Amino acid sequence: MSGVASGLPDTPRDSISRAPSRRVRPRLQAAGHHWLLVVTTVSAAAMVGALGAQHAIVFAAIAALIGGAAVCVLAHFRPATALTGAFFLLPIAATKFRSRPATASMAGEVDAQIIFELVLYAMIGLVSVAASSARVFQWRRPTVAEMLLAAYTLMAMASALWSATPLLSVVRGGQLAALLLLCVVAVRVMGTGGVIDRVSEVVVPYVLICASMAALFPWAANHVSTGVPIGRFSWFYVHPITAASFAGVAGLSVYLKTMYGARPRSFARTFRSMLVIVLLLVILALTRSRGPMIAVAIAVGLLIARRRVPRWLMAMALAAGLVIAALYVNAATPWTEWMRAHSDAPLLQFLLRGQGVEDVVDFSGRGELWKGATRLFTARPLLGYGYGGARGLLLDALPWAGDAHNGVIQTLLDVGLIGSIPLWLALMRAFITALVSCGKPIGSRSYASVAVLAFLAFVLVNSVTDVGFAEPGYPFVLAVTCVLAAEWMRDARGARAAI
Repeated sequence: MSGVASGLPDTPRDSISRAPSRRVRPRLQAAGHHWLLVVTTVSAAAMVGALGAQHAIVFAAIAALIGGAAVCVLAHFRPATALTGAFFLLPIAATKFRSRPATASMAGEVDAQIIFELVLYAMIGLVSVAASSARVFQWRRPTVAEMLLAAYTLMAMASALWSATPLLSVVRGGQLAALLLLCVVAVRVMGTGGVIDRVSEVVVPYVLICASMAALFPWAANHVSTGVPIGRFSWFYVHPITAASFAGVAGLSVYLKTMYGARPRSFARTFRSMLVIVLLLVILALTRSRGPMIAVAIAVGLLIARRRVPRWLMAMALAAGLVIAALYVNAATPWTEWMRAHSDAPLLQFLLRGQGVEDVVDFSGRGELWKGATRLFTARPLLGYGYGGARGLLLDALPWAGDAHNGVIQTLLDVGLIGSIPLWLALMRAFITALVSCGKPIGSRSYASVAVLAFLAFVLVNSVTDVGFAEPGYPFVLAVTCVLAAEWMRDARGARAAI
């Protein structure tokens, strides 16, 4: 039978039976590719192993490359998740696992803790750069707040040119730049409400986990001596003030989500949140840190007052508070006599924590420190001593003072008036914007305005007795995030008014 009659091509039967089908050929090619991949991977692993047996740094380099590539891929396709992880790295980077003299950083000494911290900051910068390439990143011209913060950061980095410790200024300036980039990218990726949620919520599990470990295991308990007769709660080698600051932010975060969150509040959810708030307040109280406790009270009080008190009256109250604070600093004698007369009160006994009234009035020795820091500032008012460059001078004045223990004074010592004014302007603009926006909700930004007001109030008050926003770390990120979110709320309000 011919090929035409049979409906088959004129091809020998045996050749048809030997020819591979169209479905089998791709499978064979795919199998060949898989075997090529396996052979290449095994050969590369053997080469890396051979080199790593002689040079251990090869293993570290390969691991860094693989980890960096994975972080970049995650940040590009899941930017919100990667940025949240970057925020979570901040309290971990601030956790100290060993004791270290304050002069070690000036001498350029590097140990495992420093390497660990620098690696975390490098990951934060890498995540920020990769997340800026995501589709959800909002490209727009820089805002006024971003330019002000960039000016402060550039001044801090450039201060290495006249710093007494240029290496320290370069490293800390680089950390500051990485944190600013993180905040800018996070706001443009997650929006105002989302970024405030993420930057504040990450400290809740951190505080609960670290506090539980400190309570259960002696090796995780507080190892920092603060010079007061009463023990203060903390974990590892973290100073109680730092632990209290984290606990205060965590408590405010849960409180704000419970009272002002967009989701409907059920009884079970509210009850669980209140239990967490009580637990965080207990941790805060056990640290016996007066500054963070006062900052939490003022932040919550400001939120309560903004609903029932007119803005003009609130502004007058804030001005009166500043005047009273100035009178307290300049004439502490009446306050000292009043505290001596009421020193038996339980609340004052708790706040005194075994110290004398004179020590408390002098802010535990900070009064003398601030006078010495003021003299240093008047000697170099315009440019300061470089970012972190005044540490040696402060240690010469008081051996326990590695910094000025005040955000405003520290910025003046670091970058002088020229570098400090942009940062102060950004903080003041954000606080005023949040205070005005609280009574005028704009869609989903109503929660954001409340959160910005509360967290900014906490950071600013807490920075009166701590370095706070003046150094690279979580308080700086929280303050900058609030500043950038407030700027976007200001632009949204202006656009609504134009419409």
